[in-house]
Amino acid sequence: MKNKKTNVLKRRSLLAIIALVAVIWFSMTACDPLEEEKEEEETISLQGKWDAGGNNYYEFTGENFRVHFTDSGSARGTFTYTTTHITFNPTQYWTYIISENKYDWVDWYPTGQFDFHGIRGTPVTYRFEKLKTGVYLYINGGNLGYKKQ
Repeated sequence: MKNKKTNVLKRRSLLAIIALVAVIWFSMTACDPLEEEKEEEETISLQGKWDAGGNNYYEFTGENFRVHFTDSGSARGTFTYTTTHITFNPTQYWTYIISENKYDWVDWYPTGQFDFHGIRGTPVTYRFEKLKTGVYLYINGGNLGYKKQ
């Protein structure tokens, strides 16, 4: 009887050791549960077209921009930016030229030009927002989001 009890204890001990080794092995190969899950930070680029619908958009290509607002027309030029501000340096805007009876790009007037949604050579704020429906660009504190196309 003593021999039978010894064999049962040996088997139980062996199973306990195997279970302990398995637990240690799994804990070494698993992620640290205390470490916060870190999402890989995706850099969002201004480059490309940002559309708010209704033919309202910003388009950034290299150092150049083009913008169109249904209520006030189009402008284009160059831009610079930091992590919080964009400076639009317009060179032309789209307008009707009465003397030529056609629409065309004309030179931007640096002084006295109308305020074209903050596009006049002064820094304006911008931010990105990632939503389930896409990435949106908000410019000059506005609440109209331009969706990345």
